[in-house]
Amino acid sequence: MVGVDCYLQDAGAGPEFLELDQYRDPGAMQAAFDLYNSAQSCGGGPARAAWANGAVRCVGQTVGLRVEWTDGRADVVGRLVDLDGDFASTDAKWRTIAGID
Repeated sequence: MVGVDCYLQDAGAGPEFLELDQYRDPGAMQAAFDLYNSAQSCGGGPARAAWANGAVRCVGQTVGLRVEWTDGRADVVGRLVDLDGDFASTDAKWRTIAGID
C-alpha cells in the first residue's frame, strides 16, 4: 500500500484532511475498506452507497465526520475528514475529487 495524507485547511466549510491509500489489487482495497465498516450513517450521509467506481459511506466520529470511498479505477481508498461535521460541504468536495461534479 502507498498512502498520502493532505492537510486542506484549519477551519471552515468542508473537510480539513484528505487521505488516499492505493492498494496492490481490488481485493486488498476492498478488504481495507471493509475493515472499518460502519452500520450507521452520519450528518445526512449514507451509511453505505454505491457510486460508478466503487462504494462510498459517511462515518460519524467523536468529533465531526468522515466520508470514505473506494475507487476501482486505481484500487484507492480515500477519506475526507471534517471536524465540524458538515456533510453537505464534505460531500461536495468528495464529488469534485471523484470527478462526479
